[in-house]
Amino acid sequence: MQSRHNQIRELLLNSEDGMTANEIAARLDADPAAIRRALPDVYGVYIDRWNAPKRGQYAAVYVCMEVPDNTPRPNK
Repeated sequence: MQSRHNQIRELLLNSEDGMTANEIAARLDADPAAIRRALPDVYGVYIDRWNAPKRGQYAAVYVCMEVPDNTPRPNK
């Protein structure tokens, strides 16, 4: 699978209220499971809150913060 990190970042940076993995997947025409796997590695993305359960499962709402160009990246 090609990396969608930049596409995910752009979507979230332009989203006023954040997006769930399913919403991101729908916009990118991608598999939701692949988006969920990619989200933890996208720079600047974090879980802002959890939406109330639908069918018994909470949905994480992801947002992305603008990271200044001169900010050092963390080492893994």
